[in-house]
Amino acid sequence: MQYLEIDRRPNERFYLPRRQVLLPFVTNLQDLADGKIKELFLSQPPRTGKTTTAIFFLAWVMGRDTEHPNLYCSYSDTITTSFYNGLLEVLTDDRTYNYRQIFPDAEIVKTDAKLETIDLQRKKSQQ
Repeated sequence: MQYLEIDRRPNERFYLPRRQVLLPFVTNLQDLADGKIKELFLSQPPRTGKTTTAIFFLAWVMGRDTEHPNLYCSYSDTITTSFYNGLLEVLTDDRTYNYRQIFPDAEIVKTDAKLETIDLQRKKSQQ
């Protein structure tokens, strides 16, 4: 997450100013990705960065394995739509995020705003 925003001005960064609060959550997300835990439930007050951290995490997971399906859902369609739009921003906004530097082969091949889906390029060659 730090490299994703390394080119942003310090006062515009998301993670580093909130690192102390988010580090336990990020550590648990890493444990989830590493298979040390099978499920993760988080309860934090509003506006602490849960959704944006989850967006960064899912972008990382998607970039690491473009063929693995991922799902995000919420109790609110508004939050799900916001998540979808935030994820698209991380994947496509080269002025704000370094996603394409981190995952140069994770190109978007299809999006569907109605279904809120994003398909990334397959790692293996297309036949």
